[in-house]
Amino acid sequence: MKSDIITIFLFLNAALIFLGFGSFMLISLQEGEKRAAQVSAICACGGIVLFCLTVFLPLSFQTWLAALVLAVFLIVLLLFWLPFGKADLSKDIPRHRVDEREVMLTLAG
Repeated sequence: MKSDIITIFLFLNAALIFLGFGSFMLISLQEGEKRAAQVSAICACGGIVLFCLTVFLPLSFQTWLAALVLAVFLIVLLLFWLPFGKADLSKDIPRHRVDEREVMLTLAG
């Protein structure tokens, strides 16, 4: 029972990696970026092969790998949502007048 849950977890991770890099590959192909599509295809195939090969490992290695994947996911999630420092809003207030003729991307209007 325990091995089935870990195997399913690892296969779901492989599917998410494949779908993520696969969708990145399709979007890169639509935009005409051939090198980015090749790199994402290699990452998609490499990720799914690595996770699928873990099915043949002993249960103890599968357990450690599943725990490692979960720990990395939680750390990345925590770092993504955890604010570091305070936003310095004083820099947004202009201290002098801006001449729009000197700004390169000013809209004509």
